[in-house]
This record gives sequence, structure tokens and C-alpha cells, in this order.
Amino acid sequence: MFTGIIEATGEILKKTESLLIIERPDFFDDIKIGSSISVSGVCLSIISMTDTTMEFNVVEETWSVTNLSSKRVGDRVNLERAVRADQRLDGHIVQGHVEGVGRVIALFPDPSPATGEESSAQKVVRRLGQYRYPPKQILRYAKEMRKKPTEAEAALWNALRRKQLNGFYFRRQRPVGRFIIDFYCEELRLGIELDGSVHDNPEEKQYDTEREEHLHARGVRIVRFSNDEVLENLKSVLEKMIQSAKQSPPHPFGGGARGGGILSVKLPKELIKFCVRKGSIAIEGVSLTIANIQGEEVFVALIPHTLENTTLIELQVGDSVNIERDITTRL
Repeated sequence: MFTGIIEATGEILKKTESLLIIERPDFFDDIKIGSSISVSGVCLSIISMTDTTMEFNVVEETWSVTNLSSKRVGDRVNLERAVRADQRLDGHIVQGHVEGVGRVIALFPDPSPATGEESSAQKVVRRLGQYRYPPKQILRYAKEMRKKPTEAEAALWNALRRKQLNGFYFRRQRPVGRFIIDFYCEELRLGIELDGSVHDNPEEKQYDTEREEHLHARGVRIVRFSNDEVLENLKSVLEKMIQSAKQSPPHPFGGGARGGGILSVKLPKELIKFCVRKGSIAIEGVSLTIANIQGEEVFVALIPHTLENTTLIELQVGDSVNIERDITTRL
């Protein structure tokens, strides 16, 4: 049994069809052959070890129902030793029996709120639910915009369509949340905006700032070009886009985890019905409290300590995560 209070993270050193070898933390000095270790929420038994490594057998069932099959050598995993009967039970009861795999839908930074105001965690959960899917009027507007591109948009689209830019698939006038991006590549999470002179006025600059904050929270990187740049030097614009494609997208928790964050995960239908608001859930072996539930998504708040001491800070939109519900909801 475990508590979901992660003790350390370790690097995957070797992976085969039936074995997993993971870096052994220095203070795991009381483990032995047969000891149970939670590896990103998966209970595994040590079959061999050295001063610096732990080796585990992994059966086909474990590969198929967890995300360990997608882990690679060099990836880091959350580690927790089995709880002792004589110690405090922090977190909640976690068995290490992963029930399924969820998918990261969104990550939001959570800066400290001002005293007396609605907490930023509450704001993020409310806004995410409100703009989780593009409103119907946004979808209609995007469709109309595709029919009437500007001269610059038409020129750039002719250079991007059919994966002409290094094989990357771009869509034009792509709705993301409540905003529409001129050109968007899902694979790169890269958005391209073409600006006319209207974007120079203060109101438009404020609106652009709001858009970028919203899109950044969803892990989208925005690169801007003027219409004149596209029309006068398209080759240079494409070269700059290629350079941007080589860069990692911004992480919502980047620049430090001082403010914590909000994580939204979509669960399989058979798991969501047993989740309750304010109930516990283990994500990647980490004990967390469900802040809200909307449809098949659960929202959890991540405090700075959790981000600094687990692999959750490395998550990206689209990643798979191991899920185990609170055992008390299954009794």
C-alpha cells in the first residue's frame, strides 16, 4: 500500500519487453528483493538491485493498462516505497493498481491571488470549463474567415498547405478555446498570427495580450508577422517559422513553480463516474484532490511543492497519465 506522497523521482535506465531498470535514490536504503515500489503509480516488485539501480519485472497486463509502455529510457518517474504500519498515513490510500490511463487536456499556471479575491485556482477552473470547447459562433466565424482570406493570409497559406513547410500540417483560422488562430500546427502547438496596422492601437494590443495569455496557458506558442512581411519577404517569414518549429513550446509552469497550477485530465468513461468533487485521485502515483469535475474531465490544483518534487511539472497537453481512483469510492 502507498500514500501518493512521492518520495523521489528516478530515471529509467533500461527497458525491455519484460524488464524495467530504474535509478535508485540514495535514501532508498531499506529496500530489498521483493519490496514493492510505486513507479508513477504502478506497484512493481524489485527482483534485483544494486546501490544505484532497481530492476522490476513488468508483465503484459501492466504494459497494456498503464502508460509505462510509452515511457522511454531517460524519462523520469515518480517513486514511493510501500507505507509502513508504524508511520503516519498522509495523502490517501493508494494500492498501485492502475485502473486506466487519462489524457492531459490543459495546464494552467496559478499565480497567488490577491487577498479577498476569487482564488486564481477557482478562476482557472471556471474559465476552463467555460471555454473548454470553441463556442458555436466562433466555429461559424472561423468558417467564414476561411472563405475570405486577406492577401497576406492567402499568400502564406499557399506556402503552408499540404505540409509544404518541412512536413508540418497547418490549419488556417483554427479555433482554440474562444479564440481563432490564423494558422495553427497541432503537432508543434505553434500558432502564426498575421497583423495589419489595426494591431498597433492600444485596445488591439490589450486584446492580443489577453489572447496570448489564454493560449499560452493551453501550451500554445504564438509567433507574429505583419502582413507586409509576408507580402514583401515570404521566404524570410518561412525561415523564421522553421526556426520557431525547432523550439520547445512554452510550458505553463515554466519559469519556476512558485505559483502552482491547475491540471485538467480526461478520464475513461468507466472511471469518471466514480470520481467525486473534493475526493482523492492518484495521477502518476501522486495523491491529489479533485477540485472540479466537468463531463469526463477532472481538475486538480498543483501546489508548488508537488510541481517541484514530482514529474507532473514535465507534463504536456496530450500526455497520458496513470489513474487510480480513491479506494473508498469503490467499496
